[in-house]
Amino acid sequence: MTQPSAARPAPWPDLNVRRWEPTRRPLHLFTQVVGKVVLDFTPFVNHWWNVAFHVTARGFVTPVMQVGERALDVEIDLVGERVAFRTSDGRTETIGLGPMSVADFYARTLACLDRLDVPVRVWSTPREIPDPVPFEQDTAVGEWDGELTRTWLATVQRVAAVMERFRSGFYGKSSGPRFYWGAFDLGLTLFNGKPHPQPDDLEPIYRYAENAENVAVGYWPGDPTTHADQVYAYAYPEPPGAAGLDLAPGYWDPALREAVLPCGVLRDAADPDAVLLAFFERSYRELATAAGWDLDAFTGPVPPG
Repeated sequence: MTQPSAARPAPWPDLNVRRWEPTRRPLHLFTQVVGKVVLDFTPFVNHWWNVAFHVTARGFVTPVMQVGERALDVEIDLVGERVAFRTSDGRTETIGLGPMSVADFYARTLACLDRLDVPVRVWSTPREIPDPVPFEQDTAVGEWDGELTRTWLATVQRVAAVMERFRSGFYGKSSGPRFYWGAFDLGLTLFNGKPHPQPDDLEPIYRYAENAENVAVGYWPGDPTTHADQVYAYAYPEPPGAAGLDLAPGYWDPALREAVLPCGVLRDAADPDAVLLAFFERSYRELATAAGWDLDAFTGPVPPG
């Protein structure tokens, strides 16, 4: 299900997660502010695909949003260190990225949209983080390390490229690589077409995100407790015997209930892209087989490139 890569192996980006943490936290919340704008202006698409960001050469971009007779998108440019709010009538408002509080970024976002004559309704409480503080109340000034942020972006871009190779030849429903600002991770999900309804009282994020059988792979940049970034894979619902599967070069983490490959392994590899691709393919094959998927039914020819 993959195509060979012609690129020469390059070293894996060396992200110092511990040193980047004081920047990661405010950046995570900045992306949540932008994500809440997308949530207001886009209709729901299965698994919340409507609110996820797409990876670009410079950072991330939102889906196109319709605002009356105009279109709006938002680019989070981590190379130029700015966030640009752009409308189809040629107008642009920007926020420079640097040390600032979440409250300040939130206020500037609303001001930019107001100057663009874009009325927006934002529920200002962050999601998917412990002890959330409403944006307007989060007044501590965060740090900003642009170099490490660009190293993280390079990692995201690298994983996204391998994800595209991984899903080449998969003929089922697939999300494509998407950045989810709630969990602050990059994910790709493959589906076998079978629904898995969730109870009505389950939190809406998970009720609609995990309402079909799937195998997912992703990249997560760590948090204050792990101080390490990693790639992962899981099947939902978890198949029987998942903990005993051979997931080399990764391993099964019983606490996360996922296959995990620390990015330190990729930094030490002669061909990190090949190692990552092998992890994704092995995890998919083992987990999907354990879950009873007919892998041949989802695999098709790849045209020569």
